[in-house]
Amino acid sequence: MKQKLKQLIPFFAILLVATTFFACDEAEAEADEPATEEAEEVEEASADEQAEDEGAAQQANTASVALDIDGMTCVSCANSIKASLLEAEGIISADLDFGARRADVEYDADRLDVEAVIAIIEADDSGFTATEAGAGDES
Repeated sequence: MKQKLKQLIPFFAILLVATTFFACDEAEAEADEPATEEAEEVEEASADEQAEDEGAAQQANTASVALDIDGMTCVSCANSIKASLLEAEGIISADLDFGARRADVEYDADRLDVEAVIAIIEADDSGFTATEAGAGDES
């Protein structure tokens, strides 16, 4: 069962990306809508994998980063980013706040750095850009 779920994760990720392009314009005003059914299925499928990663994280050199994300215009965008992060090797957890346009990501610092986490978000010409939270606030 677990293997079958792992095999379905790429399918749901592609499905999320495809629906994101169609849903973003229409869903922009619906910031408080519940997560889409596809996103819930991806989250369920990756829950076991994430639990394994969290167990390994206790032994790993973990780090976390708060990122501001531009281009996240709807809940589907947030779900797509979260799915991409959770599929990546070395990501332990990812919490996205669509309203604040922010992601809090915990990762294995022995395998990734902040730039690599940002690259995951900005990959595939998604239109998303990420910067460390507060990076532009220095005066």
